[in-house]
Amino acid sequence: MITVFSIPKAFAGDAATAQSNAIESWKRAAKSGEIIIFGDDPGAADICRKLDVRHEPRIAVSEAGTPLVSAAFDTAQKIARGDILVYINADIVLMPDFEAAVNKINLKSFLAVGRRTDMSIPRPLDFSDSAWAQKLMSDARLKGRLHGYSGIDYFIFRRDFRHGMPPFAVGRPGWDNWLLYRAKETGVPIVDASAAILAVHQDHDLKHTGLNPSKRDVWPESRKNFELAGLANMMSIRNADLLLSADGIARRGLTGRIFMSMLESRPGRAILAARRKISMVINR
Repeated sequence: MITVFSIPKAFAGDAATAQSNAIESWKRAAKSGEIIIFGDDPGAADICRKLDVRHEPRIAVSEAGTPLVSAAFDTAQKIARGDILVYINADIVLMPDFEAAVNKINLKSFLAVGRRTDMSIPRPLDFSDSAWAQKLMSDARLKGRLHGYSGIDYFIFRRDFRHGMPPFAVGRPGWDNWLLYRAKETGVPIVDASAAILAVHQDHDLKHTGLNPSKRDVWPESRKNFELAGLANMMSIRNADLLLSADGIARRGLTGRIFMSMLESRPGRAILAARRKISMVINR
């Protein structure tokens, strides 16, 4: 059984449409599972009642009032009915074949992630249309933009995964890349599921933050996340040990393994940390 959990922002304007699209899709993506929505932002209780999903309004927050993703992981692992947990950002639409793809990861422990596909979905999806997923997949192939390796919008893991996460603020960078480092540090295989799972990210702005989006990496809570993570303790989907496809799990090719070992070496991590620090100084 799969438990999908998330921390949406307020259900207002375009965010209401995007997040409703996402949650509706999860119900079809994890047909035999459950969905848990954390937080009490406006509209959360209403959408949970409307879509008949579990609502956990209480969640620890940062000094600025931002929910802590670490708290959501802790609580979900305690209360979930599923053996497999999926943390997902609240603007990601999943396809009905998601559960079948997850079931192909027959490993004792793992952390599965994947690249998202960015595209504009300006209106509610028509889930009453039996072909909604086929139409969206076609649109994604034609209009979608495959995102880079550093932005991670979903994590799939077994309930007993020891994440050991510091108090990271959700919706700010750093924590997702740190979690991959944590998996490596504890010997948990990272699986790149990009080829098996279509995760559609609905384009949006960052007006709800009241901050300059071009300065996202130097927002106060972003800087705090980076401080908690440690700039040298961050990895991307490129660091995956295994690849998931329609045929199942396979080991990364030799070239990929060599490149990955270079990235994970102490000098490689130091170089990446220096680049991040320089970028933060420039964008300050």
